Order: sequence, then structure tokens, then C-alpha cells
Amino acid sequence: EGREGRHVGLLITLGDHEAVLARSHPIVLNPFEGHPEEERSILNPGTRHAVREFSGIDGAFVVRSDGVIVAAGRYLQALAPERDLPPGLGARHRAAAGITAATRCVAFVVSQSTGDTRVYAGGRLVVTIERTD
Repeated sequence: EGREGRHVGLLITLGDHEAVLARSHPIVLNPFEGHPEEERSILNPGTRHAVREFSGIDGAFVVRSDGVIVAAGRYLQALAPERDLPPGLGARHRAAAGITAATRCVAFVVSQSTGDTRVYAGGRLVVTIERTD
């Protein structure tokens, strides 16, 4: 859930952040820029709340391998061909598969429609975690 209980989708890359940044560009101003690292750690409850708030903006979150958020609102330029994904998956999934093929990151996509989380590595979908209520 995002702001005001609305369902939102989300794409997060984890690891190889410099390569991810080199293969992406900002869509919006980075809301995490200039803040101390401890305030950008995914272990910080305030940061998790911020991710929830900013999940409504377009683009991916880029997270370093140590869990510090580097950027949000990034357009990932490496897209996987639609034919390489299971039917019915959209642009976030193409971006996740593409960026993991081009870098050494892992990507997590939360589906806006189902709430399921899909994990990508090496350009491929590796696991689907179904939402439970």
C-alpha cells in the first residue's frame, strides 16, 4: 500500500548501484539526495515510511548493497524484450529484467494490481512471492 492506502507498484534495484545509475536517468528530483546515510538506510523505519510515500512517483529506487537508498525516481534505460517475459507483465518487469541483465544488481518489482513481488537477477525472473492478506 502506498499513500492513503492506495495500491501502488514499485521497482527497487539492490546492489551494483554505480552501474545502475550509469544506465538510468532521473525522472524527478531525487528525494533522498543530501540526506545522511543513516536516514537513507532501509533498516530505518522512517526510511521505509519514505519509500512508501515516494512509491507513487514513477521510476525505480536504487539501493546500495548495504541497504542505503541512493536514488528514487530513476528511469532504467535497459529494457528486456517483451518476448523474454511471461505474458501480462508490464514496463516495470521489462525494466527489472533489463537492468539485471546489464548489471550485477537484483531487482524487486511489486505489482500494483496483485501485490505480488517478483525478483529478477541475470535478466531473468527468478522467483514470485505471492501477496498474502
